[in-house]
Amino acid sequence: MGIGPLDGVRVIELANYVAAPAGGALMADMGADVVKIEPPAGDGWRGRPAYAGKPEDLANAGATLSPQFNHDNRGKRSVTLDIANPAGGETVRLLIDRADIFLTNLLPKRRVRLGFDPATLLARNPRLIYVGVTGYGPDGPDADRPGFDYSAFWASSGIMSRLVPPEQNPPLSRPALGDHTTGLTNVTAALAALRLRDRTGEGQVCELSLFSVSHWVNGADLVTAAATGNEPPLHDREQPLNPLWNTYRCADDGWLLLTMIQPDAYWRRFCRALGCEQWLDRAEWSSTVGRAADSRALTAAIAAELARHSRADWQRRLDAEGIIYAPVSTVGEAVAREQTAAQQTIQTVETGAGPLPVVRAPFQIAGAEIAPRGPAPELGQHSEAVLLEAGLSWEQIADLRERGAFG
Repeated sequence: MGIGPLDGVRVIELANYVAAPAGGALMADMGADVVKIEPPAGDGWRGRPAYAGKPEDLANAGATLSPQFNHDNRGKRSVTLDIANPAGGETVRLLIDRADIFLTNLLPKRRVRLGFDPATLLARNPRLIYVGVTGYGPDGPDADRPGFDYSAFWASSGIMSRLVPPEQNPPLSRPALGDHTTGLTNVTAALAALRLRDRTGEGQVCELSLFSVSHWVNGADLVTAAATGNEPPLHDREQPLNPLWNTYRCADDGWLLLTMIQPDAYWRRFCRALGCEQWLDRAEWSSTVGRAADSRALTAAIAAELARHSRADWQRRLDAEGIIYAPVSTVGEAVAREQTAAQQTIQTVETGAGPLPVVRAPFQIAGAEIAPRGPAPELGQHSEAVLLEAGLSWEQIADLRERGAFG
């Protein structure tokens, strides 16, 4: 491995599931030594099955290393300690005393009750970067409300309600989209805080939440609603404001998403690509305003044309005219895309059960090595090694075991 941007940075991660650990995985990819503190039963995400739609898949939960857990915990070391046990909690604080970054998703009241609040930890380690990730943030009536991706990110932000008309059931999102966005955000906060510590010599406290990140992600709709007092209009596929920004089905049932945000710049080329140059003679379709006014008719005409040939055929024609679009890919198609291979987006790490795929960090730095450093650890795999590095003796480790610190 080449040099990592975070080589020499020590991270203690006291967090479970995805939103916080996903950030720890990216820090590990950048070379940080990320020590994951787990309860005796392990992170609840460890047992996540590789569910492929069969009920029997659920019966295999925990039987093998979960691909999803491996993805969000690759390259870390695992220490098993019971933080509710006084000896276990104090041992974790001893590890935090030697850390650069502390990453946690403990809720605010639980942090205080167990001695992992910012005031306690920065009093012991004044140079610590404290990164707290919660469902709804550290203040307000929901501060101690538990929250997952689906609830605190999708449902609470307005995103879920905007995906379908009001009379339809709000759809669930796909797993961990909000979690992984929040993971990127906690890395951003941690790196900015490290830079500030370099300048001031003082530790910093970073707080973020699925709720706050969802508002940033949904900012376009939120600021529109705040500025106008009205709900932004939903996209109507049959009568969109811009028919050149819409989804269309092809003859082979493949779908295309046209994304011409400046339709006047593409109208002539688009008509050529479809072999419909006669549309250029229609005055009502000659401008953005005219196409919006006659949107239903133009959308139906485009749909009829695209339904005449396969998606691959239309892709060749659209590419020849420089049209901006994308195929609506299945997940399997996204995995198999040539561009995915060219970007080395999906990599593998070797585990005891064989290779498992992971998605690499979505950024690269020339001259630095940002890549998965290994698989997710087994539960408690590094407990003794990490404690010995922290200066504990074998006798002290045995005493902790007798006092129930390991559960």
